[in-house]
Amino acid sequence: MNFKFLPNLITLFNLFLGCIVTLLLIENNLEVKYVFTITVICLILDYLDGYIARKLNVKSDIGIQLDSLADMVSFGLVPGILLYNMFNAAPSSSIGSISSSFIPFLGFIITLSSAYRLARYNIRKSTSKFFKGLPTPANAVLIYSFAMISAEGNSFSNIILDYNILMLIVIVSSILLVSNLKLLNLKFKS
Repeated sequence: MNFKFLPNLITLFNLFLGCIVTLLLIENNLEVKYVFTITVICLILDYLDGYIARKLNVKSDIGIQLDSLADMVSFGLVPGILLYNMFNAAPSSSIGSISSSFIPFLGFIITLSSAYRLARYNIRKSTSKFFKGLPTPANAVLIYSFAMISAEGNSFSNIILDYNILMLIVIVSSILLVSNLKLLNLKFKS
């Protein structure tokens, strides 16, 4: 039986789950820790699609593009929504009500940086053992870590749910995404 369609099917399932996570976060229907479980499944699917494509020797241009589109939703849009929600949960007394209505949208700088990082990755033809910049799945895990800590309601939550700290997270995360920092590529050939 021919399984050449399998990697793209796995990628599309990753994208489907990313869409579900997006809706759950927008509607606030599920706690962040449960949404994170779905994202872990997306991480596994993101690894599996490439691994199976390499094993079946079915690498294709459409597969590369589908993978980036799935990553954009699951690991680019979702962290932007998480940061938007964290900004909205942060007390706005220090910046004023007019600014507080606009600042949460700055969380989507993560989404824009992720889009740039994925586009740059797609046009680079590298077989290097290193990624340039922080991969979007790793960044998503980083943002989820902050979101889960902020949802706990303890003293660490109060530290994270501060506009200045959230802006620092956005800036550092965005710089890491688009940087030329060499990070280990875990896509093993054998």
